[in-house]
Order: sequence, then structure tokens, then C-alpha cells
Amino acid sequence: MSHIGYAAMLEQFPPRELVGFCEQAEAAGFSGVMAADHVQPWTPQQGNASFVWSFMTAAAEHTRGDIGPGVTCPSFRSHPAIIAQAAATMAAMYPGRFWLGLGSGEALNEHIVGGYWPEVAERINRMFESIDIIRKLFTGKDVKHAGAYYKMETMRLWHHHGRRSGRKDRHGLRAIRERRTRGRPGSSDAAQDPPTPSLVGADR
Repeated sequence: MSHIGYAAMLEQFPPRELVGFCEQAEAAGFSGVMAADHVQPWTPQQGNASFVWSFMTAAAEHTRGDIGPGVTCPSFRSHPAIIAQAAATMAAMYPGRFWLGLGSGEALNEHIVGGYWPEVAERINRMFESIDIIRKLFTGKDVKHAGAYYKMETMRLWHHHGRRSGRKDRHGLRAIRERRTRGRPGSSDAAQDPPTPSLVGADR
């Protein structure tokens, strides 16, 4: 069964107005929200670029469907461990609703850290190394990492979703369901909107 969601373009509209659009979209029958992650808009005329994680929290409080970033880059601006923590928090706050869309990034958003902007092959390799780190963190175990692009000292995600009831369902991400297209784990088309908490990688 197809799920058709509303694409919240944070580069085009103010965040409070977009939350209202999300409510209207749900009332009209859309099943969820995909929120664009932008540091700046495509053109100055668009005039907006709200922080996607703050927006998703507000939108989730005013809707009932699934929600996720379409897509966020777990690389240049943000270490994958921080993206994992943000995703785990969203999943703990909105069980069964949050999904994580990941991409290899765009210079428009990622150049702000001032480093060299690599060619496509390196950006894709960075994305898959990021996905590997995030998947390991989603197990809830202590994780260290020393790879080609990222280093991480011992870290674990401390979102004990359901701690008081004694359940072991940590940070609401018991089963990270991955899309497997184009031969790589975690890869997907950004237009595919998973109905349950998922780790979705989308080439950008």
C-alpha cells in the first residue's frame, strides 16, 4: 500500500506557518510529513531555512502521522553520532512515527564548515560510513569507531524508551528496517516514505 505524505519545504515557508500546513495536509488525508533540511534556501527569494529538528518536534506535536527529515546529511555539518542522538530522541518522543532519511549532502548546506568540498565518490563513501556508525549506535551498546572519515570514542545512546516498565526497547528503535536498493544497505529513494521507524539512506 502506498503512503503519500506532505513535503514541508523549510526553505520556502516560516516554521509556524508550515506546522499549520502539516495539520491541514493530515486533515486532507496525507499520511505523514517529510521535512527538508536546509541551512539556507536555494534562492534568496525563498527567504527561509529553519532548523529541521526543532521543526519536526513542533510538527509531530500537532499531527499523528509519521515524520522524518528528507534528507539530512550525517557528515560535514554534524557528526553521525549527533544525528543518531537526535534521531533516537525523536523516536523516543514519538514511538512508531519517526524515520530517518540520510543523504550525502549538498554544497549549498555543507560548505559552511569551510572545508574542501569532495567529489561524489567521497561524499557517498562518507554517507555509508556514517550509516554504519548510526546503525551500531542504534543497538544501544557502547560503540567506538575509527574509520576513513570519522573517529568516535566510546559512546552509547541513553534513550531508555520504556525504562519504568522494565522493557528493553531502547530509544524506540528496536528494529531498524533498512531499504536495500541499488545494492547498498540503507539506500533508498527519498520519495519512498516508510510507515515505521526506519533508517533510510538517499543519495544526494
